Amino acid sequence: MKLRIDFRPSIVVMLLALAAVLSWAATCLVWILLPFALFYSLLLALGVVALARIARLERWMDWNEPGRLLILAPHEDDCVISAGGLGLRNARLGGATRIVYLARDENPGLPARREAEARAAWRIAGLGEADLVFLDLMPPLERRDPAR
Repeated sequence: MKLRIDFRPSIVVMLLALAAVLSWAATCLVWILLPFALFYSLLLALGVVALARIARLERWMDWNEPGRLLILAPHEDDCVISAGGLGLRNARLGGATRIVYLARDENPGLPARREAEARAAWRIAGLGEADLVFLDLMPPLERRDPAR
């Protein structure tokens, strides 16, 4: 599994480098541009530090030891699609896996069915009833305020 950061500001940092070089070149002609050269140089330094931190954070992770895992999923199927394999692996390794479902299905009769399906599936994976939490944070469609 790779721990990824989706946004890479490398293009922004390259543009900042170009702006810093051009502003330093212009400063050789007109000294009043020195604050701009310093400003873009500072922004460039911050961008380089950000890229270095991203490179240090992004890495391959081996999930070979039990750990504490919290999976937050909007609906029951989202959990399986995005993190089901990781939850299963952690549970089989003996780690503490907790799953929180944030919203229920709005179709009549389906919330109870989806909850029962999720409980049965995670029971096969080795998770107990206490490891699953079903919240209802999304109000039904007819009670939502369209102005917000």
